[in-house]
This record gives sequence, structure tokens and C-alpha cells, in this order.
Amino acid sequence: PCWPQNTMPAAVSMSELRAEFANVKDTSLLERCAKLCNAYGLSASELGTQWEVLVMNNSEGKMVLSVDTLARLEDKVRVSATKPLTGKRPRPGDAGGGA
Repeated sequence: PCWPQNTMPAAVSMSELRAEFANVKDTSLLERCAKLCNAYGLSASELGTQWEVLVMNNSEGKMVLSVDTLARLEDKVRVSATKPLTGKRPRPGDAGGGA
């Protein structure tokens, strides 16, 4: 994603992630969460929301953040990032006109 320089999200801190994912003690998981946030321009809170949605939609019962479930979260974030945020956006190559 490209943001104007003055609106680019700040890097997510480990303390923000620890607060959002208080039950996660594995620092390597939190580091991967930080990379995920920074790659997709998410705050720790936004990543936490994505995680909550994933957990709520899980039919297998309770989920905890682990290497395996983090991969599922990464997939969810990647899919969400490719969807338009609001309205219909023109796609590259679309002239936007018509007859």
C-alpha cells in the first residue's frame, strides 16, 4: 500500500502488540505480528481485530495464537488488504470511460 508520507502508519511497537495479545508470551510470534502490521500498514489494534474475526469465524473451537494460527491470520490480512476499503476503485488498465 502507498500512503502520502504524512499519513503513513508508524511502525508498531512490541509493547503495543504485547498489550493487544497479552496471552502471547512467545517473542518470535510477536515479532512476526509486528512485521505483518508493518507490511500491511496495520496498527496493533487493527491486527487484534483481524485476529478476533478469525477466531469468531473458526468452527474448530477456541484458537490461540501460534505459528500455525499466525499463518492463517497472515492469509486473512493479505486477503483483506487486496479488497477495496470503500466503494469501487478503478483497476489499473481501466479507462473508466465508456461509449
